[in-house]
Amino acid sequence: MNIFDLSITALLVALGLALRYDKAKWAIQIFISPSKSIEDKKDEEAISRFLGDLVFILAIITFIMTISGFAHVPYLISVLVTGWILTVVITVGAGIYLNTGNRFKHQKTDHAKQKYDKRI
Repeated sequence: MNIFDLSITALLVALGLALRYDKAKWAIQIFISPSKSIEDKKDEEAISRFLGDLVFILAIITFIMTISGFAHVPYLISVLVTGWILTVVITVGAGIYLNTGNRFKHQKTDHAKQKYDKRI
């Protein structure tokens, strides 16, 4: 079981690197519906960096849980429960943060919209 946990940690680190350094834009484009209006465009690079950082945090939590299993910590159940609670809270919080407000609105849209408005 511990080898499986380490492989999950390695997979999360690889996914975090791919997302953080824009090698997995296809994964972001799956979840962002293509929008025809200028106002609804999302900044895919910023979302990719944010999700890469999120996956790194989840990898760290998984790694800590795995190491505590290797070390046979006397309070292992507390560490595992805390790790899973943190994983759920961070994931839900990141989902709320990602989908509320205009944090990831494409920065060039304002300029493009002004340019479009001048032509009309």
